Amino acid sequence: MFDIAQAFYKKKSAVRSFAATAPPPEVQPQQSATLAPFEPVTEDKIQSILATASPTSCPLDPLRTWLLKKLAPNIIPVICSLSNLSLQTGSFPSCVKRAFVYPHIKKPSMD
Repeated sequence: MFDIAQAFYKKKSAVRSFAATAPPPEVQPQQSATLAPFEPVTEDKIQSILATASPTSCPLDPLRTWLLKKLAPNIIPVICSLSNLSLQTGSFPSCVKRAFVYPHIKKPSMD
C-alpha cells in the first residue's frame, strides 16, 4: 500500500474503533427561528410586478416574459394562488430552486 493510503486506513480504523465504544451524542432540541407572517400577495401586486418586468428571460424559465405578459389576465389568478399557498405552507417546489450564475468581472483591468 502507498504511505498515504496506509495512513488513511489507520486513521479510519482508529475513528471507527473510537466511535464504536463512544456513548451516543446527546442532541438538545433547539427552538428554530420563526419568520414574521407574510401578507398574502394580491393580483394587483402581481400585475404591477409583471408590468414592470424586463422583457428578458432566463433559459430556465418555462415561459418567456413576453408570453407571460400577454397571458397575464388569464394566468395572474393562478400565480397569485400558488404564491400565497407557498407562503402559507412554507414550501417551495424543488423543481424551481435552480439558477444560472454568471460571474461578471467588475474591473476588467484587475486580471
